Amino acid sequence: MTEEEIKFRRDDVERAFIKKRNHAQTAQILKNAGISLQHPNYKDYYRTTLGYVHETHRFSIYNETAAQQKEIFDALSAKLAGGISVAEYQDELVSFRYQRAAFQFENSGGHGAEYSGYPNVKRIIDETIREGVMVRKDEQPYYPPEFYDEKGNLHGRIVMDIPWKIQSESAMYNIAMLVDKYTDIEFCDNAFIVKGQKVGPQRFFSSKKHLIERFFNKLKASPESLDMSDEALYNTLKNRDYAAFMKLNKERGISRHMRNADLRLVLKDEVLFGEITARLNKDIITREGLLSAIAYVAEDFKRDADIVKRESAKSTLGEINRVMFSIVPYDIATQATWRNWRTCMHANGMYHDYVFLNIGLGSIVAYGYNKDQPQKMISRVLIHAFKSMKGEVAYRANHRIYGKENLGFRKAVDMCVAHFNRGRTGIYDFHPELYSEDGVSVLNLNKNQARHIR
Repeated sequence: MTEEEIKFRRDDVERAFIKKRNHAQTAQILKNAGISLQHPNYKDYYRTTLGYVHETHRFSIYNETAAQQKEIFDALSAKLAGGISVAEYQDELVSFRYQRAAFQFENSGGHGAEYSGYPNVKRIIDETIREGVMVRKDEQPYYPPEFYDEKGNLHGRIVMDIPWKIQSESAMYNIAMLVDKYTDIEFCDNAFIVKGQKVGPQRFFSSKKHLIERFFNKLKASPESLDMSDEALYNTLKNRDYAAFMKLNKERGISRHMRNADLRLVLKDEVLFGEITARLNKDIITREGLLSAIAYVAEDFKRDADIVKRESAKSTLGEINRVMFSIVPYDIATQATWRNWRTCMHANGMYHDYVFLNIGLGSIVAYGYNKDQPQKMISRVLIHAFKSMKGEVAYRANHRIYGKENLGFRKAVDMCVAHFNRGRTGIYDFHPELYSEDGVSVLNLNKNQARHIR
């Protein structure tokens, strides 16, 4: 995607679509119930039914079909036709909202604390927004020019339609990222070249996942096989020194020394060594931290294998065709709440306390969605602001995508972030009070590329 292809607009199209659709569905529900404009309580029923429709779309889950939503609307028509009073109907809307929010939470993947119920979650979100807006007012963070109109007014959301070329080439992007990281790996003719041998992309990713699964299976059978007192081994991990690790591994192989043999088998893979050590605390390596890092990498490679498989079959193309970049406090506060995913940033999650700082210190949230369902966010990635000694701001998107994986979305976001950073060079630091999901604290930008230093 070239600079000429990067075009932003406001979200007027989406808001108009949602308004028109939701009002049309509301009118149809009342019509089906036999409630006409002449009904004395038509406006009250209409307003409450519109709330039902809005909440149905707002708390929709991935696999919920249009037919399933129609069942909800048909049930509303039947309820109205049965003569339910306005007061009862309004009370049931509150219960419906609570049920839908809980239903979505239970049906979304990921992780997080136990759900504490809609009222408590809403209270937390409201407090997060209030605190974030106060910090933003004090800090007056910089935002890219694309968020301003010709009169200098700041707009909370901008949208980019993802070009078809990017949607169709999305799987290749993640492959390219790995090739750039590891100089001993090449990719050509739709295959990785590893030590002179061709390996298909799906097999490349899934083989690493299987290697880690084998490690965990053996560890489950023999917990004592993981020796955390092995200083010689763990020093190579702390230093992220693959050459030193391979030397140690070779020496132990020659002497038939079996200490941490299962772990060494995993780390012998240069890509796994690099990805695992990047997620370790360099100062101290604990058993919990090590296993957590290995599990995280396994999940990443499983996801990558699934992406390659799905996108090779063209089954996800077009699922995400728009990206919304938002600085709206509500959109940032709910980046992990009332969505189709759960993370530690959920209102009940352990790291939600950092979210108000995302609002106040200039973070941007990017959501991927389909133009036919603009209320149903599919993927999300958080974009952080980094600041230079001169006070200039540059941006970097977190590595992890939450929600459904779509590499077209990832590529579009990264290209737009590079567009936000145009003309920026030098060293930019991450704000120390923010939570860095992938450990990046320094951003180094030059004319040709953006590199991060952990």
